[in-house]
Amino acid sequence: MDAIFGLVELLFPLVVYWRIGIAGVVAFVTAVVLAVVIAPFNGLCGIAVVLVGLGTGTLWELDAAKAKTRSNGSVD
Repeated sequence: MDAIFGLVELLFPLVVYWRIGIAGVVAFVTAVVLAVVIAPFNGLCGIAVVLVGLGTGTLWELDAAKAKTRSNGSVD
């Protein structure tokens, strides 16, 4: 049961912050395709691609949050 709660805690931010989830899934699929197509592309390279994708999604989410704050009339 603890494993199920751990999995929910791991996946919950990907549902709430959907931009991070999209970027993560796209990066994961890209890493898998590159690993199949390019022989020297190993697991470490795949992890790097996914981390860059998650970072990009995080920046996308932060930018959207700032834009939403600005459109509501709040001051940074």
